[in-house]
Amino acid sequence: MTEDEAQYDVVVHDVGGLLGTLVVPDGMSLRVPGDLTYNQADALMGYMWQRRDQMAWYIGDLLNATKDTEYYSQLLNESKFEVKTCQNYMRVAANVRANGRWENLRHGHHEAACALAPDEQDEWLKYASEGAWSVRRLRDELRDAGLIKAKEKTTKPTAIKCPHCDRWTFEGVPCMGCEVDVLNTAKAELIGLIVALEAKEISGPEALYQARSLSGG
Repeated sequence: MTEDEAQYDVVVHDVGGLLGTLVVPDGMSLRVPGDLTYNQADALMGYMWQRRDQMAWYIGDLLNATKDTEYYSQLLNESKFEVKTCQNYMRVAANVRANGRWENLRHGHHEAACALAPDEQDEWLKYASEGAWSVRRLRDELRDAGLIKAKEKTTKPTAIKCPHCDRWTFEGVPCMGCEVDVLNTAKAELIGLIVALEAKEISGPEALYQARSLSGG
């Protein structure tokens, strides 16, 4: 094990004080002893709650600090995280200074306010902290104050039954079933016209008239 790996191992197995001593991280699970007390379990729950968004800040700060290096693109694209997610973490971390981050607020609170000036961030994040606002509440308050733009609402098309063929379609959208029926009818009539011409059952002028009728001319 290298020195860096050993240091990493110590950090991972010593988080929260209790982790690694009483409760041991083991891959994607925790090995929990049967004699764990309520106070110990509650302390761990509180620790993990406080740090649920901590990694978002760490990732943002790390990538911002390395964005001018020659390995930045490789680091970003080969990480386990989605590139857009990393870029969002970078944007929030770059716009919210370290001493303006509230430990009792979610990363989403800071994301909602990150476009504001630092003093405005402080003011609104303080409101969110003292009022125990949800991320949505903070976004709504910022929109009402005209500080961030409201997202354009997209209306989903309403499903209706076509009055002509009783197939399902969407309001304002031509019924594909009817269009297919029209095309099939026109195709059948055109084939019939070609067959009649080949059999010399109709004359040239009459064929021209029927062809124009099929084309809508």
